[in-house]
Amino acid sequence: MDVTINSVVISVQTRLPKDVCDAIVNQYGSRETHEAHVRNLEDQQFKYETDDIQRKTDIHWIPETEWVAGMVSYYVNHLNDQHFRYDISGISGGHFQYSVYTEGGHYDWHNDESRNLYYVTQKKETVRKLSFSLQLSDSDDYDGGDLMFRVSESEKNTKQSRERGTLVLFDSRQSHKVSPITRGVRHALVGWFTGPVWR
Repeated sequence: MDVTINSVVISVQTRLPKDVCDAIVNQYGSRETHEAHVRNLEDQQFKYETDDIQRKTDIHWIPETEWVAGMVSYYVNHLNDQHFRYDISGISGGHFQYSVYTEGGHYDWHNDESRNLYYVTQKKETVRKLSFSLQLSDSDDYDGGDLMFRVSESEKNTKQSRERGTLVLFDSRQSHKVSPITRGVRHALVGWFTGPVWR
């Protein structure tokens, strides 16, 4: 397992066999999807709504009991033990998200977890601590659609590997985006591992 580490993310060349990537796409990529929502704060309440300017992605949910969740959890827990050492105890919402980006699809700059206040006010006991993205498409299947991270110390944006089977793991508070797809389709599996609220 080749691991690349920079100041923002851990990128892992999992060497997943082509047949495994195909199995994930064949089993989950053909399921019915719906347009993803984003969470907006209005009158101190978080509301979910579609917002094509911020995000245009088709998704569906995969329960944590599915085999693919167990496979990804192995990698995440191993990498967390080796590098982050965060207190994580579960999978956000008990589901992973299967994402499909078609032409025009994108997800602008955002953090998966910048809402400690939300969890405290809603009496939640956990927050998202680690996020992952598993690349399921071949890099030549699409143009655009780059997973990018904002590196604060240099004010630069870093692109991650597009090699099929690459697992990218990062702190859920890290700003990132998926650039617009200009051709083809990108498939990815994403999810979030939770732990106690940051103190």
